[in-house]
Amino acid sequence: MTDFDLPPKRKIPKWVWILGGGCLVLGIGFVVALILLLGFIKHANSPAEQWPKLEAHLTVAHQPEGWTIAAMPMFGDADVWKLQPPDPNDQIFVTWYPKSDAASFRKSLFEEVELSANAPLVGPVGRFDPLRGKVTVQGRELVCLRYFTTPDSPEKTDGIVGAVQTAAATSNLLVDVSTEPDGDLITVEIRRGRTRQRIPDEDLVELLEPFRIGAP
Repeated sequence: MTDFDLPPKRKIPKWVWILGGGCLVLGIGFVVALILLLGFIKHANSPAEQWPKLEAHLTVAHQPEGWTIAAMPMFGDADVWKLQPPDPNDQIFVTWYPKSDAASFRKSLFEEVELSANAPLVGPVGRFDPLRGKVTVQGRELVCLRYFTTPDSPEKTDGIVGAVQTAAATSNLLVDVSTEPDGDLITVEIRRGRTRQRIPDEDLVELLEPFRIGAP
C-alpha cells in the first residue's frame, strides 16, 4: 500500500469534545465551589472574626466562657449567628435585619398565629401554640413570642428517626432586642430541646447576661 492509498484519519466526533469540555467545566466549578465553601466555614467558625461582627449589632459586655459562635448562611441582607452555650439542649440565634426590612419581618415574626408545613421523617413543623407577651431584661421591657416547633412530643426517641424528631421538637423563645423602634430589627431566639415546657423568663435573663440589653 502506497502513501496515496492510506485510509483517511478518523475524526473524533464533536459530541466527545462537547462532553469532555462540559465535564471539565463542571469539575472546575465543583472545585471552586468547594474552595469557597471551605473558606466560608473557616471564617464563619472563627470567634476572632464573628464576635466583633456580632457586636456591631448587639453590644457584648463580655465573651462568655465555654460558648461557641458561628455565622449562619443566609439569603438576602440578614445576618445570623448561632451561639452555643455549654448546655447542649440550648441554642441561641441572633439575627439582624436592615431597617428597610425591619417592619415587615417584625410583623411576621411576632404574630400570634400558627404556621405549619410537613417535613420528611418529622411530620408537621412550624410554629405551634404561639404566645405573645413581654419580658423584662436588664430593666427593658421587650416584646417576645413563645412557641413550639412541633405540635406534639417526638413519637420516637431512638434510632435515626428518633434523633431527627427530637432535634426538630424544640421550645422557642423569640425576643425583639432592637434599640430603635424604627431602625434595624435585632432578634434573639432561644431554642431548647428535649422539653415541652415554655422557657421561663429567668432563663432568658441568665442567657442574655453577656450582652448589654438594658441601654436602648
